[in-house]
Amino acid sequence: MKTLISSFLLVVGLLISCNSSYTTEYILVTSKEGKCVNTNQQCYYIKTKNKEDWKVYDGQIDGFTLEDGYNYELKVQKSKVKSSNKNDTKVQYKLVKILSQSKNEQKGLSIYNNWIISNFGGESTFNSSIIKTSQITLVKGASRFNGNGGCNKISGKISISGDTINFSDIMSTRMICKNSKQENLFMTALQNATSYKIIGCELFLYAKDTTLLVLESCR
Repeated sequence: MKTLISSFLLVVGLLISCNSSYTTEYILVTSKEGKCVNTNQQCYYIKTKNKEDWKVYDGQIDGFTLEDGYNYELKVQKSKVKSSNKNDTKVQYKLVKILSQSKNEQKGLSIYNNWIISNFGGESTFNSSIIKTSQITLVKGASRFNGNGGCNKISGKISISGDTINFSDIMSTRMICKNSKQENLFMTALQNATSYKIIGCELFLYAKDTTLLVLESCR
């Protein structure tokens, strides 16, 4: 009888363990929220400490409330649950502890700056080989921009209104470069951008809900 009870308790314990399995992670949360893909709710921009790219987290952090104007470092429990309308899994976070809360000093950073490439949006396989030479300079009141594609000088027309942005008539010098692939990707991303968002020191260029390019200004 004791053996039967012990076996039953062991099975129950294993089931509970499987259903509540999680990993502990440390994440950074920005003081600005992003628009969720395919929904009207606001989502956090987060990144893990060992990764450079910000991403939109399409969910809530249980037990955490973001205060506008602050950046956070959080210790969280990360678990995966089945999605309600799909056959895949969805990541959930639960707050364990707020490790730090700091005022976002770059909250008012202007788009009119010199912006240097950080990475191409999404999981681009080219991100690991980026050379920090592609850049643009935007001047307030100017209808044109200047920059460098990575080797050649570039310039073109620019229009900014609210959070919309448009680069057009982009031209470049015609030097033969080893870095031509990055330059072509950079110029294509500029040409296709339709909106932007500034988070901290980074400028995100979008085409609808797709991140095309991330540039940085604070160094």
